[in-house]
Amino acid sequence: MTTIFTPLAIYNKPGPLRALLENRGFTVEWATSPNAPKGAGWNEESKKALVDRAPEMEFLIINTTPLDKGFFAAAKNLKLVAMFGVGLDHIDIPAATKAGILGSNAPGANARCVAELVFALMLDLSHKVTQMHTDLVGGAWKPRLGFEISGKTLGLIGFGNTARDVAKIAGAFGMRVVFANRTRRPEEARELNAEQLPFGEVLARADYLSVQVPGGGSWHLGAEQFAKMKKGAYFINAARGDVMDMDALAEALSSRHLAGAGLDVFPVEPADGKHPLFALPQVVVTPHAGGLSAESMARVTSACLDEVTRLM
Repeated sequence: MTTIFTPLAIYNKPGPLRALLENRGFTVEWATSPNAPKGAGWNEESKKALVDRAPEMEFLIINTTPLDKGFFAAAKNLKLVAMFGVGLDHIDIPAATKAGILGSNAPGANARCVAELVFALMLDLSHKVTQMHTDLVGGAWKPRLGFEISGKTLGLIGFGNTARDVAKIAGAFGMRVVFANRTRRPEEARELNAEQLPFGEVLARADYLSVQVPGGGSWHLGAEQFAKMKKGAYFINAARGDVMDMDALAEALSSRHLAGAGLDVFPVEPADGKHPLFALPQVVVTPHAGGLSAESMARVTSACLDEVTRLM
């Protein structure tokens, strides 16, 4: 049987995803250290353990585990790094290429799940769900005025698989959709009744702005961009944390220029809960869980295994 290494705890315990691997003839090996606790946070110790085990690996499935040139230099037998998701910004691609190691991802496999979380965050913020929950369990009966998203303008930064799923859901809610994208997307825009506009104009028009782009510096939202957004708008980021300046976002929220923010990703993860942003009541946060549904994880796993099978 072929062994797949992974630092993902979801494969290292009995369950449907482990069964999916085993049913296709694979065994699973913990990628850092046999004695490391499953689900342990990523740190220098686990990084060293990963490098120590690298020579044993032929196939590796990861999510946001950073892989640098030191790892690829040690991975003498590695054929494939399969990304459990889409983004590859945490992988040293030139080092992998130099070592002759292939990389793969699973575009679109978790798009619907992330898109639904975008709307979960939008609806939570619009109807003050988390704020009222906190009030109520704290002993305060305090109904709060909310806002319907129907008839509002949703601005999308990026128009890939996830953004297009967000646009489909937005249409069902009766929202107007505008988007900024590096390349023209006229056919998709017509199909989804969306309008492609310059970046600055999307910022100015959006009642809700959702980031749906990869990391790595191609887009940036800092003080200048937040200032261009409509007063009272909401900011959503369930894509990549490095596209936003958390200090600038905290200031835009504290000054009441922006009404709220829903965040699933952060520039450094796990995020530092002591940042001023986390103390603001108009902020709803989740721990990079956008792609974590039972359905999406099964689709992503199948995509990873297809790539492994192709290279066997």
